[in-house]
Formats: sequence, C-alpha cells, structure tokens
Amino acid sequence: MHEDALKLHDLWRKDLARDKLLEESRGLKARIADRTAAVEDATKKLSSATDNLARLKGKERDANRKAETYTKRRDTAQRSIDQGLATDYEAAEGQVRQCSEILDEVETQQLELMEAVESGTETLERCTMTLALNKSQVIAAQKAYDDRYPSLKKDFDAATQIRDSARADIWKDLVQRYDELRKKRRPAFADIRNDSCTGCNVKVNATDLSTHRRAAELVTCRQCGRLLGEFL
Repeated sequence: MHEDALKLHDLWRKDLARDKLLEESRGLKARIADRTAAVEDATKKLSSATDNLARLKGKERDANRKAETYTKRRDTAQRSIDQGLATDYEAAEGQVRQCSEILDEVETQQLELMEAVESGTETLERCTMTLALNKSQVIAAQKAYDDRYPSLKKDFDAATQIRDSARADIWKDLVQRYDELRKKRRPAFADIRNDSCTGCNVKVNATDLSTHRRAAELVTCRQCGRLLGEFL
C-alpha cells in the first residue's frame, strides 16, 4: 500500500483509541444525567402519591364524620321510640330508616376508601423506596465518574497528543479528506477484495487497481469515497 494510506490508517487507529476514551467519559456523564432525571421523575411521583393519599385520607375522615353524625341521629331517634318519648312516632321511625339507609351508603364508601387508602399507602411507600434508590444511584454514578476522571483525563490527553502527532506527519489535504470521511460516521477505510471495494461492493477500475498494487499513490473508491487498501 501507499505510504500515505498506511499513515492515515495509523491515524485512524489512534483516533479510535481516543474516541473510546471519549465515549467512556460521555457514558459516565450520561449515567449521572440519567439517574438525576430518574430522581426528578421519582420526586414528582412521590409528590403526586403524597397528595393523593392526603386527599383519600381527607375523604375517609369526612366519611367517618358523616357516619358518626348519622349514627347518633339514628340512635337518638330509636331511643325516643323505645322509651316512648317520641312526639311523632312515624317521623321518628322515618328518621331511623333514612339514617340507616344513609349509613349503609356511607359504610360502602368507607370500605372503598379504606382499600384506596391502603393502596395509596403502598404506592407512597414504593415511590419513597424508588426515590431513595435513585438518589443512591446518582451518588454511585457520580463517585464512579470522580474515581475514573483523573486517569481518564490523563489517558485522553495522552491519546490526543499521540493523535495530533500522527496528524502532523500527514499532508493537510489528505487529513482533510480523512476528516470529511470521519464526519460521515462511517469507516474511512475499506479493503480491496476480489477487485472490489468492501465498503460498497463496487468494482475498482483497472487503473486504480494498478495504482494501488504499485503503491504509486493513495487510492480512493470512486463510489463511496473510502480510502482503499488492505487494512482489515
């Protein structure tokens, strides 16, 4: 292969080593951001669960007070009947029936609210546990980043220096072509196999094949633009 192809491929390998360190750093930061977002979401859910439980307990208290009120009215009316003190027995009996009917409805509401409060309490406990877990994960993610950062930065700076040194040894126009290929987020290089580019599977013309085999100059695929050689 042409000397420039070898130099560019060596630069690519150094870029990949540098990219790997950069991706690790981004991954550690992304983990912190992800867990922080989870804390915010869990905090909102906990607040909602707290409000919901407070609302249910308020309705439960109202139902209990209503039950207590109508129980007293029913019992008072029944005692006046039993003790012969009612001035209007039909009215008193009607009050007993009415209070009993209302109490039946209230009792149903109380049972439903009791179940809802229990469910709301369980939801609140789950939200509390989830929030605590997410907070601990944020702490762990931050610690992992803080522990790794010093050596990661050192390795990244060293990799950058090595990469920059390799770039300085290559013609600027070739580096520019290489950078353009890198920006397209595809491998900058492809092998020539069976007289075809392995990047796009298009046949390499005879002139380019001859140029490549004589290592006369750097050969580029006329279809996909990749730098051609025997790299893999």
